[in-house]
Amino acid sequence: MITTIQACASIGTFLIFVITAFLALRQLRLANRSSQLAGLQAVSSHFNGADFEKWFKFVLTELPIKMADRSFRESLGSNPIDRDAHLEIRLADLYEEVGVYAKYGVVSEMPLIEVLRGGPDTAWQALRATVSLYREIWGPSYYRNFEYLANRSRMFYGKLDPKRTSQRPAVT
Repeated sequence: MITTIQACASIGTFLIFVITAFLALRQLRLANRSSQLAGLQAVSSHFNGADFEKWFKFVLTELPIKMADRSFRESLGSNPIDRDAHLEIRLADLYEEVGVYAKYGVVSEMPLIEVLRGGPDTAWQALRATVSLYREIWGPSYYRNFEYLANRSRMFYGKLDPKRTSQRPAVT
């Protein structure tokens, strides 16, 4: 009789342990989702602000004209770089930071890319020549996470809408 009671107690203890482990894993998944959501919201707030719009507009409209100016190009070698004059560096720095988050899983990559709506690839295409010059001056490691994010964005949208991405040259 005592052996039966001990066996039932052991089974009960085991079941409680299994249920507790299951609930703990469930709680961890919920905490991870909550953390991912907070990360995506933080990133989204940066990409929906007035500064971001100003930087992106500068890159798309003014930068091609400014890059024709030798003194503007040479000022990329200044230490520190005047980030008020070089808004393209602010935009590239932001995408570089977000690229790190995506690359190392701080924020889930696919939801992040969807939240950014193709912006990384568009920005990379517009900044490629500038980043190339920047790398000549400061070294090849600069903006590799931005480039990673642009490539991942391009691959994602290439699967969804091949026509959209086929009209652009490949990211190198």
